[in-house]
Amino acid sequence: MSMFVQGFWFGAHLVREGNNTPDQVMSVFWACLIATSDLQMAVPLLITFVKGKVAAAELAGIILGAQRPSSKRPQQL
Repeated sequence: MSMFVQGFWFGAHLVREGNNTPDQVMSVFWACLIATSDLQMAVPLLITFVKGKVAAAELAGIILGAQRPSSKRPQQL
């Protein structure tokens, strides 16, 4: 919340100084708000992606381990 307050305060400061217009300040505010919202929606998807990556690595380890000859395997009759 304080980030938004600081953003509007600094935006008002820039408008008073004549460096920006009010519509530029609002455009930046909304762009930041939308970007933050999109990032929040992406985090759960990234967690799922990492879980899949770990599962694939474990599966590859099992497959590679089964392909290697090992003396610890029981002999087939």
